[in-house]
Amino acid sequence: MKSPQIVIDTSAFISALLSQRGAAYKLLMLADQGIFEINVSVSLIAEYEDVAKRLLEKSPLNESDIDDILDYVCMIANRRRIFFLACPFLREPR
Repeated sequence: MKSPQIVIDTSAFISALLSQRGAAYKLLMLADQGIFEINVSVSLIAEYEDVAKRLLEKSPLNESDIDDILDYVCMIANRRRIFFLACPFLREPR
């Protein structure tokens, strides 16, 4: 049977970085166990990095730790390409 495919929301990812007590941390710690597969995109990793590094004062981690965690997530995750639909040109409301 194929493993469930998941995407970890940015708020859950940040929660896992800030505390070792919650479900988000446990989820991240199980990421390489084969229970499920994480899926990421370039934009999602960029969002993880941006938010995590903005919250460095609240985190027990330093910038290098965050880079290592992101590298690890990129290594174990399935990379997905996201295709955004072009927004139609709409007339300005009058």
